[in-house]
Amino acid sequence: MVEQPHSFSLWRRCVALWRLLLIGGFTLLIVVSLSIGRLVLRPWPSRKQAWRVAHFSLWARGVVALIGGRVVWHGTPPAAPFFLASNHLSYLDIVVLAQRLPAVFVSKADVKHWPVIGMLTRLADTLYINRERHRDIPRANATILEALERGDGVVLFPEGTSSESDFVLPIRPSLLEVPARHAYPVNTAAIYFETHSGDPHAHRAICYYGDMDFASHVWRLMHLRGFTATVRFSSSQQLATDRKELALKVREDIHTLQLKNFPDAATVESEAIPRSANDALNTHQQHQDKNHDRAAR
Repeated sequence: MVEQPHSFSLWRRCVALWRLLLIGGFTLLIVVSLSIGRLVLRPWPSRKQAWRVAHFSLWARGVVALIGGRVVWHGTPPAAPFFLASNHLSYLDIVVLAQRLPAVFVSKADVKHWPVIGMLTRLADTLYINRERHRDIPRANATILEALERGDGVVLFPEGTSSESDFVLPIRPSLLEVPARHAYPVNTAAIYFETHSGDPHAHRAICYYGDMDFASHVWRLMHLRGFTATVRFSSSQQLATDRKELALKVREDIHTLQLKNFPDAATVESEAIPRSANDALNTHQQHQDKNHDRAAR
């Protein structure tokens, strides 16, 4: 199924511009307040940490509201300190999860250079990793361990990249070195996005992957009437001292959670987890075709 380009009315374009201005102004206010608080509270690390968590959560809730988003939560979020692994569909994953999770996020290194957002992520103590350089992984794992030891939650997207697939891509075991080596339990979560009727599908309007241009993607996102994000937390934790074994357990757990997010969950509950990235994307396309045929009837 080839999705046709979507055109927006002049009114939606005005709404998009207004949203961008509001989000930009709101983000600057959060950055200023967060910066002042970090400076003043430097002698009190626990208060400084609480200030950071409260501001990042406030910013996330504000951004979701300004875009017209709604989040549906299933399960209980873990209490800090924790290590949580989630599937990865978009930069909005962090915005959604930050509303409820007192955590620092592991993110790709180039995010810290993004205008305004980069400054905010630095102030939020984001843990950056250059996933294209294997030599950077030990340094990143060391910062993850430090965050856990100081009482932070850590959120990681172990697929190593975002995608349009509803199914979990293969997980990189190297990103689970810390919980494997230190026998630290891994919590899991799954995120699923839906757009409103008449808007482009979430796999084009919200999911951010491949060679998509960030600026144009954000601009299209601002045109949406809104979206719904469904977040499911697992009631169990995964534990293994071998990182490859742990990666398999974590991926299966996230995959099981994600299957529950499908509108036709009953028909896919028995499906095995796709073995590769291509399998995941092909299975996703099959479900897209089924949903398209059902809608056509």
